[in-house]
Amino acid sequence: MQFEDFIQQMCESMDSVGAKRPRDPRALIYTSMAMMAFPETLQLSRKRDRIPMQVLAGIGRLLGMSGR
Repeated sequence: MQFEDFIQQMCESMDSVGAKRPRDPRALIYTSMAMMAFPETLQLSRKRDRIPMQVLAGIGRLLGMSGR
């Protein structure tokens, strides 16, 4: 289910921007973007959790942040 690809993308994204702490706002955006890129691997079951994730992923795309 592409879990290794998800983890690899997360590590590459965080390393490329130097995000080392979980509270770094970029970490939330890149995590959201990765989760949206792998919907068959990770899914949030509650709508109230999915909406902020979709918004953050959209902000990342608008800012030109890439998942890799």
